[in-house]
Amino acid sequence: MPSNLDKHETDVNKEIDVKNRMKKGIGYLVLSIVVILLLLWFLPSVLNIDIAAIMSGDVVIGVLRIGLGLFLIAGVLSGIKRMINACTLEGETWKEGLRNALMSSMISRDLITILLLLAGGIALIVWGFSGLM
Repeated sequence: MPSNLDKHETDVNKEIDVKNRMKKGIGYLVLSIVVILLLLWFLPSVLNIDIAAIMSGDVVIGVLRIGLGLFLIAGVLSGIKRMINACTLEGETWKEGLRNALMSSMISRDLITILLLLAGGIALIVWGFSGLM
């Protein structure tokens, strides 16, 4: 039977762990902001690249749409792969894992989200290519 002291130590360890994760996350956020600010200073000042003129073009917007569409589709496929891997037992093939995922309603539960993200990714890719033409 755990004592109150053990429970208190566990709570303290959890608080320390949360604080460490928060410090790490804030550090990554600050580092990202510093890199973005350095790039915003470096590109126009040192390399004489006009970012505003580049970003106002239709080509850049089309490429960004295509990239976002590919990112959405890759995220959906990655999620499906994780679901299949989670449902694949040791010694089974991925096909059996897919069958297990379908039987456990793991994929069907998120089917609407999967379909909407796929449709959105495809629509962004088509929209991007139509903007490039």
